[in-house]
Amino acid sequence: MSPESKKLFNIIILGVAFMFMFTAFQTCGNVAVSWNLSSLL
Repeated sequence: MSPESKKLFNIIILGVAFMFMFTAFQTCGNVAVSWNLSSLL
């Protein structure tokens, strides 16, 4: 692999990893809020 394609590959992997992290945190936040609301009712 050339250095340019290796750099592009690393950027794509980082982008996907951050996307998964962001969606996981958002999902956990929504689950926590809905769980708190249902326990208050």
